[in-house]
Amino acid sequence: MTKWQTMVVAFLFKLFLANSVTSQPQTKILINSCGQINASNPLNFFHNLNETFGNVRRQLSNNKTYFVTAEQTRNSEPVYVLCQCRKYMSTRDCVACFDFAVRSIRSCAPAKGARRVLDGCYLRYESNSFYDETTNDGNVGLCGNRTSSRQGVFETAVDGLLSDLSIATPRISGFYAAATAPVVGTNTTKVYAIAQCVERVTRNGCKDCLHVAYANIKICPTVVTDGRAIDSGCFMRGYTAPEYAIHGQLSEKVDTYSFGIVVLEIVSGKRCTDVRNESAGEQYLLEHAWNLYETRMHLKLVDETLDPSKYREDDIKKVIEIALMCTQSPVSVRPTMSEVVMLLSDRSRVQNPPSRQNVNLTNIRTQTDNSTSTTLSMSNNDATITELTGR
Repeated sequence: MTKWQTMVVAFLFKLFLANSVTSQPQTKILINSCGQINASNPLNFFHNLNETFGNVRRQLSNNKTYFVTAEQTRNSEPVYVLCQCRKYMSTRDCVACFDFAVRSIRSCAPAKGARRVLDGCYLRYESNSFYDETTNDGNVGLCGNRTSSRQGVFETAVDGLLSDLSIATPRISGFYAAATAPVVGTNTTKVYAIAQCVERVTRNGCKDCLHVAYANIKICPTVVTDGRAIDSGCFMRGYTAPEYAIHGQLSEKVDTYSFGIVVLEIVSGKRCTDVRNESAGEQYLLEHAWNLYETRMHLKLVDETLDPSKYREDDIKKVIEIALMCTQSPVSVRPTMSEVVMLLSDRSRVQNPPSRQNVNLTNIRTQTDNSTSTTLSMSNNDATITELTGR
């Protein structure tokens, strides 16, 4: 086995043997809001509300999606429903969060509008379409009651993450990103952050909403270690404890994706999110790797500082192909971790080459230990940005 393969396999086993953690539906209610106008025909209203709730649940359960809308407009009481789960959650936990939100929001009926914002999901219904709303007068910042003794360094770390997220999230397909960064001067403390926009809003709408959210979350006292910002079109959170987000019960093939991204970074010597000049047509690492692979120019991805005499070209090409196989979507087409080991150990060529038609170029995630999920830096303070995909 070559030096490259040895290094890659070593990382693989570290990642593969990492212990998984348990996710939760995260049903802490943050916003509990009921409209002031009641339906004029409660019978029609309840019929439409029940039908749309059932439609949403089926989509969440069967399509393994995190964002669903449904409407019923056939009588005098139209109902529009939107549900969105945080993308780090499993399908089971997403559905459980939705079920909890439904039980809670029914207390508003027969009000023609209501919303529930939970840590794990967001549910809203109205009598007219609202799917593209971004920010309104109800936007709010919520501050937790936990505090940090390292006020200055914690504030600096969180502010850097939230600033990065407000910029990066609108550029990511699905409008979801998560981030982590170390707290300077500590050995183990990290700060975490997530940002998410409703998928029906525009890129500029997401950007504007997160700009407001960023300002709202900054109203929290600097010693507070858990803050949230909530608006019609977005959600933002920054905190020190990782138990509520970033990790979850991660599937083996999500770990495979993580491995593929890290391999590309090792081969290229570049961070997966580095784009020095986007306006000049420069690409993120994964997209760049696919373009080179499709034009059979694998070797142009290799770090230019490496001595070509230290590796075999065929080995590098094979490692790149295996890495790209690991990034394909849907999850079902990726190899398992054990299959990756076999592919790396086998001296023959890859029999089933990867196909970009299955890949999701925005899933830039990697797991670095058994309890947190991160990717590579988006700023000078070693912050890391990632979009997560639950199982």
